[in-house]
Amino acid sequence: MFKPVARHLLAPALLVLLCSAPAQSQAQSAAQSAAPSATQSNGADIYSAAELAVRSAALQAKAMIAPNGQAGGKLDTYPPNDFTMLTYRSQNGVVEQHANYDDVFVVLDGDATIVTGGTGQNMHPTGKGELQGTSIVGGKTTKLGKGDIIHISINVPHQLFIEKGHHFTYYVVKIKQVD
Repeated sequence: MFKPVARHLLAPALLVLLCSAPAQSQAQSAAQSAAPSATQSNGADIYSAAELAVRSAALQAKAMIAPNGQAGGKLDTYPPNDFTMLTYRSQNGVVEQHANYDDVFVVLDGDATIVTGGTGQNMHPTGKGELQGTSIVGGKTTKLGKGDIIHISINVPHQLFIEKGHHFTYYVVKIKQVD
């Protein structure tokens, strides 16, 4: 269950979901300009489908040259410690486990399989409250596609698998849990 601190992030996540199917002409015209930032409207951050298409294209270009086939970028920070990201993947990810943040993924494009729960194998620290590993034993496998939303609670190991030749673009809401 979400804690009250996270409620203000649900509206931006749902807005992105509703705007996740840009028209081809919008994406093409947006791609010709520099990557825009969110529009501010009465205290709400609004990312249009065209804006997200531009950002996604830039991340795709970065991911193509990255050894792990992944690129991501922070979109906004919400005090005290919550933030949003946009991520593009074309290869499998490592196991991740966060001690301080819930994750909410809103799938914008592509498809993936996610394994959640179970026990992460060969886990090692990569930062404060962050662990990574090689695989999960005993987790649940779920297919994800455009329009799906998944909430991953703190301390739940999770790993994304991307089929060869496919990609996965998703909006991430990182929700800091109160200590």
